[in-house]
Amino acid sequence: MQKTTVAPPLSVAEQGRIFNFVKQINMEQLDGQMVRERLRQLQLALPHASLEIVSETENIGGDVTYCLLMTHGESVYSLSCSRQNVLPWQLRGATNAEANELLTVNGYKVTVENAVHLLDFIWEKEDLAARMIEMALLAQEAEKRPANLSERELADALLRFYSDRSLQTIQAQAGWLDNKGLTEPNLTRLLEAVLLRRKCERSLVEEQYKLELRDHTQDYLGVRVMQTTIPDYCLGEAERLIQIHAQGKNLSFIVNELARSISFRHPFRIDYAELFRHDLDSHADDVFAKAEGNLLVISMPSGEVRLIEIVAIESKISKATLERRIMHKLMNQWYLKQRRSARIEWHWGKSG
Repeated sequence: MQKTTVAPPLSVAEQGRIFNFVKQINMEQLDGQMVRERLRQLQLALPHASLEIVSETENIGGDVTYCLLMTHGESVYSLSCSRQNVLPWQLRGATNAEANELLTVNGYKVTVENAVHLLDFIWEKEDLAARMIEMALLAQEAEKRPANLSERELADALLRFYSDRSLQTIQAQAGWLDNKGLTEPNLTRLLEAVLLRRKCERSLVEEQYKLELRDHTQDYLGVRVMQTTIPDYCLGEAERLIQIHAQGKNLSFIVNELARSISFRHPFRIDYAELFRHDLDSHADDVFAKAEGNLLVISMPSGEVRLIEIVAIESKISKATLERRIMHKLMNQWYLKQRRSARIEWHWGKSG
């Protein structure tokens, strides 16, 4: 007959030591090595209990939440501690959120649909949803085309990232990371994902890329412009105003006159942009033949009518810029083709 070992009850002092241990490792955010050492000391003081630590790292901020699993007698205890604004261990994964809920703040629920539409509205672009679909499409291809990165590639990418943002000192880098709620390991993982996606992209369009690089480099020269989009019914009036004020007037003046002539029925927004020969289609030769400061109306392949002022015209570009522009164009074409045939399900709850 098997003999059952009965563990003696925990004393008040032992219970206090356990609670202090759990509180200390969480509130002081001790590193893994220190936690294991403290756990070893606690285990020596509690020979009749079996102790184990499990942990989870926050996605934002990098804080670690520790939970102590203690087997004592026939019972297993789960003990943790967290600050007031951190989800307790026992509630992690236990929320029964609807599929349409992205997050809850003080009881207020933000849906995925609201978040996507809100960000598109704020950015004044309708491409956030498309970008999420593209990320999924590329991730599927990356699984079929596994690639590796060396430690040197990752280190160089991290240095370039800091350099591009003028973060030259350790203090500046640490401040930037803290402001973004990131740690350097988290940032490195994000950069690794970006680099792996770029390798996958290159493998997807390698043949077209070589052809573009060999035969169509002129298509990637750019023209920097100030521009505004105008409705079709303004086309004739815009051309008339340009002809009247051909000399010495800039885009801002023409837009102001155009707004007055249509009684401000359409809101005009001027922005700075870079257009490429392949964007301009049949207007390319006309645009590149103009001098800086010229105003003209062009119809884009998308159907948009734009009023532009030429700021600068490129006659040459670096190899790195050329390669980046080719990849951008080819991948946009690839994504468009894949989205048309993709089976997409938005889990935004049931529509009523």
